[in-house]
Amino acid sequence: MNTKPRLVIVLLITLFSLILVWPNISERTVNVFFLPNADLEKVRGDVEAFLTRNYKDQKLLYLFY
Repeated sequence: MNTKPRLVIVLLITLFSLILVWPNISERTVNVFFLPNADLEKVRGDVEAFLTRNYKDQKLLYLFY
């Protein structure tokens, strides 16, 4: 019995599964970039309002404390 085709199929399925799962392995972070002349207190308030509104149930607000 030739097991090479079976091995190739198992490896391809494993590779495909890892590719699908890869974005969910690491923690998702929010990156914020500021303009050099931006009012940081206003930007901080806007970012905090956005995070509170869209991510209420997640613990992202620790960035501001």
